[in-house]
Amino acid sequence: MDLNIWDDIKDAKKAAIMKAALKEFSEKGYTKATTRNISKEANVANGLIFYYFKDKKTLYLELANHLRKVIFINLQTTTHDVKDFFERMRQLCIEKLTLSSKYPDIYKFFLEFMNLFPNEFKENGRELHSTISFLDKDEDNLLYEIAETALFGMTTRIIEKYQKGEISNSDLFDVGMSKAEKYINFFQTYHCL
Repeated sequence: MDLNIWDDIKDAKKAAIMKAALKEFSEKGYTKATTRNISKEANVANGLIFYYFKDKKTLYLELANHLRKVIFINLQTTTHDVKDFFERMRQLCIEKLTLSSKYPDIYKFFLEFMNLFPNEFKENGRELHSTISFLDKDEDNLLYEIAETALFGMTTRIIEKYQKGEISNSDLFDVGMSKAEKYINFFQTYHCL
């Protein structure tokens, strides 16, 4: 997975702010992140952040939406021709493990966004939060929803071990995909019953 994260942002200063915001939010989380640190990292005046973004909350949501679009465009490209649900799950596990290894700041950002979704975002972030899923929602099947949830949780636990240094980068894929195969095989077997 090679992402062209900032390519579609034409304004270089805005791109620098968003890149710095990703670093700040991924390292400190939304609550502890400051616009002062973001502006310092972006090498721009603090007031320029508020020229582009109403406030820190707006910056956070716009960054989340931007990253979601970049990642989902990539995922749609890599899984577009994969029709089988379980094969698509395998491919998405590979992509998620790759993302966490290659782009740890993006992964940490989304981990907080999905798991620790800040209370003050409940209203204007609800739509964005609900659209972040790695599988097509065309499947109206409880088994698929359970499988997606189980794989999301399993890969998240493996990635957390990697980020803590408990497993190596190569083990991230070996262990992650070994466990993913067990989950997928279980759900495939259950689906065929």
